[in-house]
Amino acid sequence: MGLLDMFGKGGGTLAIEIDRPRVRCGENLQGTLVFEGGKRSQRISGFQIWFIATDGENEELLWAPSQTEVSEEIQPGQTKRFAFDVKVPHAARVRVNGEQAKTYAVKASLDIPREIDPQASRPLELEGTLDAEVTVG
Repeated sequence: MGLLDMFGKGGGTLAIEIDRPRVRCGENLQGTLVFEGGKRSQRISGFQIWFIATDGENEELLWAPSQTEVSEEIQPGQTKRFAFDVKVPHAARVRVNGEQAKTYAVKASLDIPREIDPQASRPLELEGTLDAEVTVG
């Protein structure tokens, strides 16, 4: 293994598949993390799922990450799927001058010891939010 391999070069990629892109706050979101192995074998020891709100520049953590332990050895080029089922947190949907001020996403990362952990993100539309409307100027 070369030096760049130790820092994530040649590792795999992570994607999030979800059962529906529009979810209600307080309900569960089911989905699957899909890891496509890279050029070398990797040991996965767990994964995290969390929700964020973003204004385009800054991310706000909406809920402490849910953590799941696994023990999987992924071979080069192998695809591995990890199912998840997490509760969607309550959030506020804010509009300023009629424009949506924040967007939401579900994010995930895999724990791969001694490597940079791959991450993925998937946009979400939240229903049942606490809404606020602000007019400026």
